[in-house]
Amino acid sequence: MTALNSAADGRREVAAGTHPPVGFCPHCGSALDVQAFVQEYWTGRSRVFHMWCRACRFTADVVPTERMLGHEPAHS
Repeated sequence: MTALNSAADGRREVAAGTHPPVGFCPHCGSALDVQAFVQEYWTGRSRVFHMWCRACRFTADVVPTERMLGHEPAHS
């Protein structure tokens, strides 16, 4: 991830599709700004984003998905 100099730089990267799809911490919800760490790597055909949140010190590997199928337990 390259350092962004302004919000406009970030918007251009998102529009161009070059900005990582990880914008918020999945643990605390804080915005991942230029002081956070997001690194992209690949495993086979999957894109993986290793991220670190400065606000809560959470570290995770985030894998973007096109579609997710899940289940919901029956409600009584």
